[in-house]
Amino acid sequence: MKYILNFLFLLFCSFSISAQTDTYNGWIDKSAKFIENNRLDSAAVALQKAMRLDPANENNAVLLLNLGILQRQLRQTDDAYISFTASLGNNPDPVLVLHNRASLL
Repeated sequence: MKYILNFLFLLFCSFSISAQTDTYNGWIDKSAKFIENNRLDSAAVALQKAMRLDPANENNAVLLLNLGILQRQLRQTDDAYISFTASLGNNPDPVLVLHNRASLL
């Protein structure tokens, strides 16, 4: 669990942060803040809003992985499976995605 949260934190720090929440990076920043406050459901919604704003963004595969991790922690296993599977196509670390998807079984 600690590894996952550290991974999420580092990922969010790697994006340039925007002060506005109505931007792609703004929603990612908001998601990181929700995670820090243990509001995982709100963090998941923020990631979904970011991806809706920029569906073609190359970082969405990583956001889908993070969304799947949040959904797994929220016990939304069907949604997590879908997010992990969608992340596989363009994710820079498909082994990590497969490991997380396998953890649902």
